[in-house]
Amino acid sequence: MRRQAGRIIVNRLMTPPVGASNWLYLSLVVMGLDQLTKYYIVENLDLFDRIQLLFWLDISRLHNTGAAFSLLSDAGGWQRWLFIVLGIGVSIAIVFWLRRVPRRGHTWLAIALALIVGGALGNVIDRAIYGYVVDFISVHYGGWYFPAFNVADASISVGAAMLIIDSLFLERKRLSVTGHQAPGTGKEAVTGDQASGTREPATVAPRAQDSGLKSQDSKKRKKRKKDAAKKKTVSKAARKSNKKQ
Repeated sequence: MRRQAGRIIVNRLMTPPVGASNWLYLSLVVMGLDQLTKYYIVENLDLFDRIQLLFWLDISRLHNTGAAFSLLSDAGGWQRWLFIVLGIGVSIAIVFWLRRVPRRGHTWLAIALALIVGGALGNVIDRAIYGYVVDFISVHYGGWYFPAFNVADASISVGAAMLIIDSLFLERKRLSVTGHQAPGTGKEAVTGDQASGTREPATVAPRAQDSGLKSQDSKKRKKRKKDAAKKKTVSKAARKSNKKQ
């Protein structure tokens, strides 16, 4: 059994990644960094301990039973399993999405999806083991405090922002340049000439060639008809001359 499991792992590592799934290594880096920082906080700080780094930044150990940035933290405990299921489901969906994304020309999109996967699974690990998420980054100004967060929350936020930028700006540029079908959309891409309302020369040229060929054929037919008429008149004149003789 161990040998078979080892062979399966080796085969998986040796096989080339599908699509942009090679960026899942970035997800592993995010998960490792998230767990290391949380482990350091748990080992060195007690609950609610606070270390001031800057006048607007503190390191404080807090336990969050809700979602990112303490959303639904006051619920009765059912949110733990809900967020575990959601985190795993979203991660699986994004992994399949990454497998469909082309490896070239979609680096920004691949990084965004990998960051979201790493952050989601990093918080899932906390919820599955402890029942809560360890938050320790506290940003504040005066009497205003932003909800505490961690590396996983920051990774999800950055990935979501990059995904929005990609969908609003970068995807249109890729489609205008390549003209290929966008992965996962099921819609045919619109080229720059089609978007501006101009016709592509590739579609106009064959029509012009067809019309030119038709005109040449009609001219040849007319010439053939004239030649046949001339031959008939010549043959009639020859017959008449033979009869007179």
